[in-house]
Amino acid sequence: GNRVYVGNVPLFYWPRIRTSLDEPNFYLRSVSFGNDRIFGAQVRTRWDLHQLFGIRRKPPNTSWLGDVDYLSDRGLGLGSEYTYRRSSFLGTPGNVEGVYRSWFIRDSGVDNLGRDRRTVMPESENRGMWFLNHRHQFTRDFELKAELGYVRTRNFLEQYFQQEWDWNKDYTTGFLFERRFGNQALDLWSEV
Repeated sequence: GNRVYVGNVPLFYWPRIRTSLDEPNFYLRSVSFGNDRIFGAQVRTRWDLHQLFGIRRKPPNTSWLGDVDYLSDRGLGLGSEYTYRRSSFLGTPGNVEGVYRSWFIRDSGVDNLGRDRRTVMPESENRGMWFLNHRHQFTRDFELKAELGYVRTRNFLEQYFQQEWDWNKDYTTGFLFERRFGNQALDLWSEV
């Protein structure tokens, strides 16, 4: 009989709740509201997907979050983010860390990218991206870095993830093996 109220209105109901005392939140991690001329009225929510799907024994040092966002001038956006930090990967020891992110929307609006690009028609209604970045340090001097990246339309990141567009490098697909010898390194690198 667990309920979450906003004022006197019940917003969520769970017959039973079971949670870890390490992370005692209940499904919903965050909710925010906004309004602007580009996306319209916005409701953005972030959910703990381990809890939502009833995964009781989640791998240690992992986080799996899901986004459900409503943008009145653009549509419904869905996304996911999985992060991990482990001491091995597929049985191979070494410090391992990585992140997977995705977000998709069936866009019903036009892009407003500033200055003389205020009404840019997207190339497709179906827009989004996915990105995987993985780093495995086998020893202090030998590591693998791998990245998979995909963006569905040209201006998607600039419109929906402006800060990432401004600050981060472009999404690529490739890998880098690096072996260091003191102040020198030998690299094997490939990119698509």
